[in-house]
Amino acid sequence: MTDKKTGPTSRSRAGAEGAGARRTRSGAGASTKATTVAAASSGPAPETKAGKDSAPPAEGGKPRPRRGIIGPSGILNILFLLVFLSGSIAYLVFEVKSKRQSQSEREQFLNARFETLETAVESLREGNERLYTRLARLDEQNATMLNNFSRLHQQRDGSTAWRLEEVKQLLLSASRQLSLHDDPQVARVALQAADRRLVEIGDPALLPVRQQLIADLNRLQALQLPDYIGLALMLDELATQVEQFPLRRVTTTPAPAPATDPALPEGAWQRFAAAVWGELKGLVTLSRTPGDGGVILPQESYFLYHNLRLQLEAARLAVLLRDQAQLRASTQAASSWLTRYFDAAAPPVAAALRALRDAAAQELQPAIPSVDASLRALAAYTMEQQGSAADVGADF
Repeated sequence: MTDKKTGPTSRSRAGAEGAGARRTRSGAGASTKATTVAAASSGPAPETKAGKDSAPPAEGGKPRPRRGIIGPSGILNILFLLVFLSGSIAYLVFEVKSKRQSQSEREQFLNARFETLETAVESLREGNERLYTRLARLDEQNATMLNNFSRLHQQRDGSTAWRLEEVKQLLLSASRQLSLHDDPQVARVALQAADRRLVEIGDPALLPVRQQLIADLNRLQALQLPDYIGLALMLDELATQVEQFPLRRVTTTPAPAPATDPALPEGAWQRFAAAVWGELKGLVTLSRTPGDGGVILPQESYFLYHNLRLQLEAARLAVLLRDQAQLRASTQAASSWLTRYFDAAAPPVAAALRALRDAAAQELQPAIPSVDASLRALAAYTMEQQGSAADVGADF
């Protein structure tokens, strides 16, 4: 009975002490974390009598866990969590600082590289400007040296002016031969002589003149001209062979046998004379060929041969005069007469027809180039030399 009475009293007292302890801990603010850790590390506090008495037994004889008190494992978990969080924060801070530092270093590297490139570009630009300036200076020096060399060459050789005048006259002669006489062969010879004079002068400033002269000479050499002399001789030979061209043959038909006239004279002489006259009338019968009337009488052949010879002579003169229209008209008329009045199957006539066709196909006046460009180049060189001489005189 005593124990039953004291049990509730002790439990009430222990509950009052626990509430006071809790109020003390809450009023002190749980002191500090170090005190808690120290208290936890020092092991569990010895149970007091009141504590033992105040903890009601659990069902089945096992004690119930205390509420509001953190055990050692919880404290270790809290410590592990704090260490993990602090380490994570430190790692993140380190990563951020590392990235910022690497980014800053990269920006500094790129800025330095960009400045290096700008410096290299600027140096290249300056080098190009210096090269351009030097090239311009070299060009001026080259032109000056060429002018000085030309003047020295002229001073050394006094015949240069005479040779230049000779070149000019040769070019003028070639131009006259081409424009007035249509004779590219003589013009070609004149241009070759002018080129030799330029080589003898040996002035480098005459290079453009010689270049143009050689171009004109090549165009003249590429020109294909007909053989005027050979063509004229061929037409003259045909004119001398006109008498050998056979005319068209006259068609002859034998006369029918004379019918017996019953009323012949009875005398011998009369019968003989009548028979002779009948034989003479039946020897030949003349008839014209139907068609274009190309057969002429023997007494007309003289005029035909004479007119054909005149047409061939006109064609020959047209070749010598370079008259293309007259040549074609004469050869066409001669070919028409040979076809109409002569035997075209005969070898001389057929050969004459072929020769006339070849002559009509010849181009007597092909396009002939001029040498005006060479004359202009020589005139430009002369004016340049005169200007250089005037500048030298002004300097002195």
